[in-house]
Amino acid sequence: MSLGHVHLYAENGLMENLQVVLLCTAFVGFVHAAISTDYANETLPSFMALLAFAFVFRELDVEQFNVSESVIFLFAGDGRALYLVPLIGLLLRLVFHCRHYIQHAGYYLDKRSIKYIILAALCYAVFSEVFDKKYVPIEHSDFWEESFELAAAMLLCATSFGVLTADLNLVAEEIARDRAVFDINNVST
Repeated sequence: MSLGHVHLYAENGLMENLQVVLLCTAFVGFVHAAISTDYANETLPSFMALLAFAFVFRELDVEQFNVSESVIFLFAGDGRALYLVPLIGLLLRLVFHCRHYIQHAGYYLDKRSIKYIILAALCYAVFSEVFDKKYVPIEHSDFWEESFELAAAMLLCATSFGVLTADLNLVAEEIARDRAVFDINNVST
């Protein structure tokens, strides 16, 4: 492990730039997934697309580029709060349909894409934070922080292309099939 090469995991280093590329790719994949799934399941990929978009500008230091102040405001300053509006809207939509998700949790949690999203959330929110906040006082904690964030970005990228769409469409088919079986059993009794 080349921990002596701080430039690899420094701010705007190779690891952060890889995260930006993976998150941009994940954004495109999640948008495609939102378009390719039925209405009942489009909320999750739409939410993930916006989240990936927001994460890109969390990792990218726009103020270091030769761009206007308005661009810096939107993508690096307080303007980033604008991303919260659609994210909160989609989150409320997920909460509004939480009964469906709770009732069918077994279908969703059984899918690889949902497991990847949960693992990515853990990598971002828990594991990388431990090293970012220096809760674990180890040498090269920035390397470990960036490693977990890179792993999360890879998981999101992998999930966004095909895996999430296939899983959500499969969940919809499984729920419909099980409802049909349930309806047939209720009619016959």
